[in-house]
Amino acid sequence: MKCVENEHPEALFEFGFRQYFNYMVVDQGLKRLERATALQNTEATYIVSLIYIYTGEEEKGVKLLENTINSIGSAGIVQCRRKLRDMEKSNWMRNNFVVDYMPQPHLFCKQKLQHEKNLSAWAGLYDENAENTISCLTCKCVREINVFYTIVKGLLIRHV
Repeated sequence: MKCVENEHPEALFEFGFRQYFNYMVVDQGLKRLERATALQNTEATYIVSLIYIYTGEEEKGVKLLENTINSIGSAGIVQCRRKLRDMEKSNWMRNNFVVDYMPQPHLFCKQKLQHEKNLSAWAGLYDENAENTISCLTCKCVREINVFYTIVKGLLIRHV
């Protein structure tokens, strides 16, 4: 708790994440996650962008997610997914109540049909090279929204 009080970014991220997804203290959890984001914690920024998208602040979340994708690249996105998956596996997300009541985001790519040929390359969720085959930023955001939901629901059991 001392690290949280001293605003260590990783401690704020982990504690805020547990508050939000485990203990259902969503307001305080989100504030800690936002603070970790302000302190440049990449995983917190990734999670906060997805929380915004799922809780009705879609425009704000998409903008943050796009900035995150552009700044950390494929390797960073894969690392964020692994961290999220590991936290889910470690029982940090015992309460799916939050996700069960999240509305489905309305984000979609206007050129989806043109981009669907790349969807077969999306099988490698933890493969940086597979991520590089997707060039459309909107498609990347849609993918992260779907990956987040799948991991949070405990449906993604693929191991790396």
